[in-house]
Amino acid sequence: MPRPLHFVCQDGPTLAALEQRFALAATNARWQREGIRRCLLDSADRRLRDAGMLLVHDLAEDDDRGTLTLFDLAGRQLVAPSAGCQPPCRSAALADARLRAAVAPALRPRTLLAVRRWEVERSLRPWLNGDDKIIGELVLERHAWAGGTLVTVTARPLRGYRRELRAALAPAFAAADLEPQALAANTLLDARLAGEWDRPPPPGTLTSDAPVAPAIAGRLAHFRAVMQANEAGIRDDLDIEFLHDFRVALRRARSLVQAFESMLGDVAALKEGFAWLSRETSSLRDLDVWLDALDDGSTRVAPELHAHLRARRRREQARLARLLGGRRYQRLQRDWGAWLERLAAQEPGATSLRALVDKAIRRRHRRLCRRRHQHDRVLPPAALHEIRKDAKKLRYLLDAFAPLYARKRARHLIGVLKRLQTIAGAICDRWAHAGLLVAWHDAAKDDALRALFAAELEHLALPAALDLDAPDNARLARALDAMCGPDGLDSLHRLCDKGRR
Repeated sequence: MPRPLHFVCQDGPTLAALEQRFALAATNARWQREGIRRCLLDSADRRLRDAGMLLVHDLAEDDDRGTLTLFDLAGRQLVAPSAGCQPPCRSAALADARLRAAVAPALRPRTLLAVRRWEVERSLRPWLNGDDKIIGELVLERHAWAGGTLVTVTARPLRGYRRELRAALAPAFAAADLEPQALAANTLLDARLAGEWDRPPPPGTLTSDAPVAPAIAGRLAHFRAVMQANEAGIRDDLDIEFLHDFRVALRRARSLVQAFESMLGDVAALKEGFAWLSRETSSLRDLDVWLDALDDGSTRVAPELHAHLRARRRREQARLARLLGGRRYQRLQRDWGAWLERLAAQEPGATSLRALVDKAIRRRHRRLCRRRHQHDRVLPPAALHEIRKDAKKLRYLLDAFAPLYARKRARHLIGVLKRLQTIAGAICDRWAHAGLLVAWHDAAKDDALRALFAAELEHLALPAALDLDAPDNARLARALDAMCGPDGLDSLHRLCDKGRR
């Protein structure tokens, strides 16, 4: 589709005044006027926006469902408009196959949420040339939200008629005091409006000689803000990924506090609070992962067990919603915020940030390698779980302080750690599900439930340990060798000793 022409009206005229400015006596086409409630759909972490797409739901006054349209950031339709569905929903629930195929790779497993809402008055008409042939469409829109208004003009040419349409409208463009725009109105409004699901701003930029305490405080404050931004989604149970993002931010914060504990003062209470919160949120996350695998068909269980998992998840979610509103969690967040203020106000020390982070990264890598080399070619599940946690902690350090290092070397090492996490995670998830089954089996008083849990444990048929020489574990063995073998050591050397920016 040809790229539309976009303009913003600086004097904010009414749509009626704009219609008069664009009136042409040579055509009998009439303006079509309508009022719309516009809703921009995306995941809470803005995955569609990051992929260069905007999914717009327009609900007219006389419509009970509306229209879904997928645009790129320049305003070109990527998929023909389709009958809409009310948010939130999964990409799998989208009726149009082409739309579903376009958004699913970027979106899954996230839920579509209303990240922006505003009101639109719209006038549109086809545009005809001197031969009464339609060469495009002109759209006038007045966008209104709580903070103001924006009046835009969009000319949508048919293929092959972009120059002709622009030439035909040029006199009216000049008279209407329009400012050309490279981006579409929806893209401009997305950047201008504040939404419920806006991501917290990233922490400030880092340099090797930045003051240590404020730099660490800035990273920790960002993780705290991410957790707080996900609380509402967890309480309302909008999407399982709200809890996932919450827990990732919590783990990142724990990792940084542990890595720099020696220069942070008394952090015993903070560490205890983090450990408590991690324990309290783990059961619901385990159930979410299991049920998501069942929903996408990657694993199967008996229908009775599926129903049992759903019921347990509802209870766990309700419990966690109460916990987030409880005194202990609120006190943890309040004390954490006060501690961060004191940390940020500390006097700068003599140690450079880069030297401190280098030391922490090397220490984390040595710990990971020691954990791996405690075992030869056979890994017990508990050992793999600890290796996975150590790999996460090392990756979180690299993620948090990546700006201090050569980008290529940092991204390479982070990529190796991601592969290890992904492969080990799939194995650890199955062991976690087995752990739940064992606990439920031991606590169950109903014989039918005990039999159900025992049957699923037998079906899982998990080995007592992982043989890294077995073909099924070859990917895991390669990932471990890439991080803990000579290549991993060389990558770390290149990062910390040669990867200076």
